Amino acid sequence: MGTAASTSFNAPKTIVLGGNGCVGLSTLEALLLRGNGQLNIHCGVRNVEKFKKTMIDIPTVKTHMEDVSQMAEALRGFDRAFIIVPSSEDRTELALNALEAAKLANIKFVLLLSVTIAASDTIFGRQFMPLEEKISSLGIPYTIIRLPMFLENMFMHGQSVAKDKRICDPRKPSEEISFVTLEDVGKCAAEILINPSNHINRTYKLVSGKFSMNDMSESLSKILHKKIGVKETSWNQFRRHYLDDAKIPKWQADGTIEWMKCDRKVWISGEDQETIKNITGDNPVTLHQFVAQNASVFGWKRPLIVGGDKDVRDDPIMQFRLVYAS
Repeated sequence: MGTAASTSFNAPKTIVLGGNGCVGLSTLEALLLRGNGQLNIHCGVRNVEKFKKTMIDIPTVKTHMEDVSQMAEALRGFDRAFIIVPSSEDRTELALNALEAAKLANIKFVLLLSVTIAASDTIFGRQFMPLEEKISSLGIPYTIIRLPMFLENMFMHGQSVAKDKRICDPRKPSEEISFVTLEDVGKCAAEILINPSNHINRTYKLVSGKFSMNDMSESLSKILHKKIGVKETSWNQFRRHYLDDAKIPKWQADGTIEWMKCDRKVWISGEDQETIKNITGDNPVTLHQFVAQNASVFGWKRPLIVGGDKDVRDDPIMQFRLVYAS
């Protein structure tokens, strides 16, 4: 994914806490690509040896969110921190510890991950709102990025698309869903960490776009060259899939379903869809780009080419680059 770039003298010392997860890795990659040595980048993880097996060559710091004192000591000397809230059920307590440790360590700027429904009376809302309230009371310059659901969640439909040629989802096929991609989150987090003065004490909702299951079906059909349908399942069937097949913990499955049922228009505005471009200068990843980039997840198998030039008609990625990106 990348290697450490040369760092300029006196570059702000910056740490990504939880850097071994999807958001953390996307942020570190974006920092390496966009930072140009402007930051002295580190990654805070519980398991340093495991992180070293990734392709990102940056310094690591052992951190334990359960222990405020250990965290404060680990963060001492850092200027900026990105706190990525863990995915465990006790994540509110852990992230509150990280915020308190940042205060004790005299961190000068904190970027906090949150969700678009933080202000709602839901499982996830009750987990994230205390974090937003805490960071605003610490007296540390901060930025909050609220995320809708990741488009990467559609990977859970990969097997049914590949084998049964259909998407199974409990929402109405025409219902619009707001989404963000990991790539866009990483870029935004990187830009905010590089230039925090432009974003002090701001709360952003990062929205790559919106789509319906009908839109997803159409995009998959074009990319995979076969008709992909949509089957509306019951919420109970969907929940059983989460619990039994995906092995998602009950609290997380119930929280996700609550989130899926929330009215998108209440929590997302038209202006939110401009935020990613305003921060990064880049257009967000579109649904069609995402499907093309991840076609193999949905069953696309590239033909084996033995010599000669590949026919772009056999490769949806090349088709996208030549046709849809123009």
